[in-house]
Amino acid sequence: MDRIQLVNTLIETYGYTRYLEIGVQKGECFEQIKVKYKTAVDPELKYLKKRYKKSIADKLRNTFNNAHWTYESENINLYELSSDDFFVNPGETYDLVFIDGLHLFDQVLKDYTNAQQRLNPGGCIVMHDCNPLAEESAERVPSKETRVWNGDTWKAIYHLRKSGQDIDVLDFDHGCGVAFKQEVAENIWTDSDVEQLKQLPFASLEADRQAAVGLCRWDDYRKTLPVRKAG
Repeated sequence: MDRIQLVNTLIETYGYTRYLEIGVQKGECFEQIKVKYKTAVDPELKYLKKRYKKSIADKLRNTFNNAHWTYESENINLYELSSDDFFVNPGETYDLVFIDGLHLFDQVLKDYTNAQQRLNPGGCIVMHDCNPLAEESAERVPSKETRVWNGDTWKAIYHLRKSGQDIDVLDFDHGCGVAFKQEVAENIWTDSDVEQLKQLPFASLEADRQAAVGLCRWDDYRKTLPVRKAG
């Protein structure tokens, strides 16, 4: 099981039709998601831009309006901008949001709370890189020697769970966090929380991953899926 299989399993289980992916990179995940309507958001969509060609008229319109690069069709929408800019204005709602953007806990907190506001009833959020196996992979700034960079995404999960959010992290593919639609307090984190989380040591995760981020096995979690969908 990996993140792509997880997302497709959730889509199939609940009959989801509207999918949003934050952080696309080369589009490997986005292209393999089997859903009717897909939207991708990333500050650099260079790989998907090559695949989805725009008409000359659309290119000129983007340039004239000094707008971000976009591609919109009946089933696929691509937006080359930051997730903060994407969420700034009310827009489409989604059944499943996959967060795999900037791997810093403060950005993940923003993406999570914004995504919750855009979820349809019964929808869910999947977050990647929630269970780094090595401390070097969990640094806020990766070194040149770092082979796998998960960042400190795990701290966002830690804080959200401490704040009452129902989130579990599945023990595969660097940790995939899953949270169904739920209420999120406007002040779920403060500047003080951010400073404290920056100082939170990796040892807090290593000491008890189940307590820190809700780490669990897929075989156990999938048995609960039919009853997990929020109303």
